[in-house]
Amino acid sequence: MSFSKELSEGIWDFFPKIKTLSVSKKKRFFSTYGLANISAKSFFVADYLRRHAPHHLFYIVEKKSEIIEYAHLFTSFLLNEYSTCYFGFSSVEKDIQRDKFLLANKIAKKQKTIFFLSREQAMDLYPHAISLSHKKFVLNTSDSLTHSVLFKKLETAGYKHSYSQQYLEEGEFIKKGEQIIIFPLGAKNEVVINFDFEVISRIDIIDSVQNMNILSEIENIEILAVGNEEINSELLDLITAKDLLFIEEFSDLDEYFQKKLLQTPAKIIESSVFPINQVESLHLRFLSLLKFYNIPDFLNDLREKINTGWKIILVTKRFEEIKTIFEEENIPFSSHFDSISPIALVDAENAEFVPPSFQNQEEKILFLTDREVFQMKTQQKRSENNQDMNDFLSSLKAGDFVVHADHGIGKFLGIAEQEISGITREYLEVEYLKNDKLFVPIAYADKVSRYLTSEDSQPKLTRLGGKEWSKSQSKAKKETAEMAKELLELYAKREKAHAYQCDEDSEQMSQFEADFQYSPTPGQLAAIRDIKKDLEGKKPMDRLVCGDVGFGKTEVAMRAAFKAVENGLQVAVIAPITILVDQHYKNFKSRMGDFGIIIEEISRFKSVKEQKIILEKSKAGKIDILIGTHRLLSPDVKFHNLGLLIVDEEQKFGVKQKEKIKNMKKGVHILTMTATPIPRTLNLALHNLRDISTITTPPPGRLPILTEVRKFSDTLIVEVIKKELERKGQVYFLHNRVETIESMADKLRLLIPSASFVVAHGQLNSHELEDKIESFKSGKFDVLISSTIIENGIDLPNANTMIINNADRFGLSQLYQLRGRIGRSGRQAYAYLLYNQDKLPMDSKKRLRAIVEASELGSGFQLSMRDLEIRGAGDVLGISQSGTVNSIGVNHFLKLLNKEIKILEKQSKFDATDKGKKIKLEEVVEDVQIEIPLNAFVPSFFIPSTKEKILIYQRFASIEGIETLHELSEELSEEYGRLPVEVRNLVKILEIKILAKKALVKAVKFQGDNVELHLAKSVTAKEIMQLLEEQPNWTISGSSLVLPQKQLGLDFVGVIEKALELLVKKTSSE
Repeated sequence: MSFSKELSEGIWDFFPKIKTLSVSKKKRFFSTYGLANISAKSFFVADYLRRHAPHHLFYIVEKKSEIIEYAHLFTSFLLNEYSTCYFGFSSVEKDIQRDKFLLANKIAKKQKTIFFLSREQAMDLYPHAISLSHKKFVLNTSDSLTHSVLFKKLETAGYKHSYSQQYLEEGEFIKKGEQIIIFPLGAKNEVVINFDFEVISRIDIIDSVQNMNILSEIENIEILAVGNEEINSELLDLITAKDLLFIEEFSDLDEYFQKKLLQTPAKIIESSVFPINQVESLHLRFLSLLKFYNIPDFLNDLREKINTGWKIILVTKRFEEIKTIFEEENIPFSSHFDSISPIALVDAENAEFVPPSFQNQEEKILFLTDREVFQMKTQQKRSENNQDMNDFLSSLKAGDFVVHADHGIGKFLGIAEQEISGITREYLEVEYLKNDKLFVPIAYADKVSRYLTSEDSQPKLTRLGGKEWSKSQSKAKKETAEMAKELLELYAKREKAHAYQCDEDSEQMSQFEADFQYSPTPGQLAAIRDIKKDLEGKKPMDRLVCGDVGFGKTEVAMRAAFKAVENGLQVAVIAPITILVDQHYKNFKSRMGDFGIIIEEISRFKSVKEQKIILEKSKAGKIDILIGTHRLLSPDVKFHNLGLLIVDEEQKFGVKQKEKIKNMKKGVHILTMTATPIPRTLNLALHNLRDISTITTPPPGRLPILTEVRKFSDTLIVEVIKKELERKGQVYFLHNRVETIESMADKLRLLIPSASFVVAHGQLNSHELEDKIESFKSGKFDVLISSTIIENGIDLPNANTMIINNADRFGLSQLYQLRGRIGRSGRQAYAYLLYNQDKLPMDSKKRLRAIVEASELGSGFQLSMRDLEIRGAGDVLGISQSGTVNSIGVNHFLKLLNKEIKILEKQSKFDATDKGKKIKLEEVVEDVQIEIPLNAFVPSFFIPSTKEKILIYQRFASIEGIETLHELSEELSEEYGRLPVEVRNLVKILEIKILAKKALVKAVKFQGDNVELHLAKSVTAKEIMQLLEEQPNWTISGSSLVLPQKQLGLDFVGVIEKALELLVKKTSSE
């Protein structure tokens, strides 16, 4: 039995009948919310189809690029009675028309079908299904009819008579002797109708490419109509009361389309982040899953779930490995869908596609895959390579504006598959001015990047072949050359600066680390390794540690501080607010109390006399660690031997305070902690002026925060607060308008008189604010009504419900950080994002939708990037004043800048040995043209997600070393399974590209009967002759090396690589 069949049949018997998925047949419009990811959506819809069996399902997604992924998902959960249909990836008009006829024919058929359509396709015009059904016909063996009657039937159905003897296209037919060959609409192959006089004697399916090779004989064939019908019917007019429409975000649809949808007789189910109050809303609490970063944590989580009655399906391509672990650890499981066993272990070794994980805490069901169990190695690699940041800058979706390094600004249309001379490849399709199209080979995907700028308006598309882009490029190159020079001067100063060099870890350091009551996460350990390496180096550390709220940045900072103190250095810790200073002070004292380290805090809580004593001790070197607010930046604060400065949430400080921090850095190690990469820090990280460590792994036992966006409602607020108080918890109510916060508090007291409320905001004096926070923390109050003062790192483990009023007015990263204040104790946490407007602006919707979808912990870094994108890149790089940046986009500007830096670095090295000479820039081959007859792409059955495929293509194309290429191949194999031949071919082509660049080869081509290597001018005759001595089969022709194809053999890639490797040796030895 196939994987899809086994899963789709077994899952419904194994999981209990899910109460929340029952939808009343009487209601015509339902809004659902709480479907965490597309896997949960597919599961929900498949369950609805199983229960209610509509005739057709029309599943409408936002963009075409999402269609294939959804279609693959459905095959995993669907029972066999439904077929799937999707189309629309061709930009050729006749293909689009063919697809419209195919869809209309399928609508008219009785077979149950799921149609996947983009919003654009759903609003398009189609032929009328009923009219087409009258023109279709069936041919059976033994039917009596003449050639002329069949010709007439075919022509009535829109088929064209072809006169090509080579091949037919869909919708064509031809007569060859007594045979009539037809290529029916929707068929994969042509069919031959054989006649014996005026009777059909035989019907064969043939492979016309292979000389009319007969694939199979069939009894009958249905001929669907392919033309002769007006395309003037709206899709919604073809839908009946027996059908079902599933849409996402009804309120985002075109107003006309909304009205048409509501007029259709079909049932409509909406999946939304914003539930519609006027209709019955179905609340589904599905969540995505946190990844496990070691097997023991995975097993502990399974045991806990088994003990509390969960049903778990684990789908794995590493069946034997998991089975052995379960047997050794006495984890009860069944290798088939046994309703008695708590775990069904499903072998997915031969599966083309495995759906993502999801869980439902209320129903106690968990669908789990290898990605959550075996991901740590991949995550560590990505973290080491700052891959999250790279993914943000390169990730594309259809409709995005992009920049091609050579051709300028265009609109990305998606991935297009093309077959040329029997070789199948995928291309990035980009549209330019006047609808001109550019198809970019995937080996050069790194040339295409997202267009980011400080302006909100849409950019002007470039004209292909015009001069405007080269002018913009020239201007940008001049600016980046100047900026590169300035940056290199900064680099040089940093390299010359000296800081105190710490010793390697001592026994006391090891003891301090061993005393940590938790096991550090892999993310923490990686950050600690980076910091220790910096502290043991000669130049001053300047490192940004970015980690989500509650991911253990403080422990990382304490280990850095301990190491510095142990080496005789003083440490200053600066936090933005007094409450946070006091929290750090208590945490540092608690953690380091047994090691004799002297820690003090200086803030407004200390009297003038106390402050004076502390400052005198600091100046004399009698305090090891001094913690304070920006008060530490005052001129009267002196240190005897300051060696490490730790800055918590740098973005919370003002401009003048940041400047003072900057001046403190000279010769001092600096460690900055943040949960939100900010424009300037991002700028420095991207320019390598500051090193960055990201902590992306949550502590064990953390649960995703269940997040809902709801319209403000007294009833909802009462329900939410009472529910949290019933489980002996506390609630944050965030109201960020100080002038109305007291009136909101009075309203809440009236609504829930049994609860106790306390109000805290930034305009209270520091003592009053501290008292109120402390009294809430100690449990004297049930609800803290607060401004955003709570986002600054305050820990209150018993508060696990948060209500944010007017959430649409907050930035995405701010919402994420606020939400991170809850869910820190292992209890399920709930966040409610309230809005008051009847119609939210699209930017607000995007932000709120993004925060709901990011239920996974560890998404803060990516989310703050997303916020920058939604707001417009603005001051992402601190260079937004430059009109040049806007004319070519931030990303491309960065690429040019990095290129100029590399050139200047090479020049400085060259000048050091050959003073006065200029570097030979022609020795660098920028692009290599590869034309090799291999099917090379990432098939949709291997990675259905277009977004993931594009990221992988861009990562592949940007690789400059063979070793890194193989590492990425391994990563893909670990994550998705054995690489298909097409992906392996892609790796081979990229190996040749990398070697060719190093060998100064401009092109590798199969031309006629030869393979040719086109050499750069700087390859000398001596180098060529040395190659020919070792590879006598190659000959020289002009500036190319030539080898007849017949001498290549089966391993022609290996032969080409060997020649390139020899050239690399010869050219690099010169």
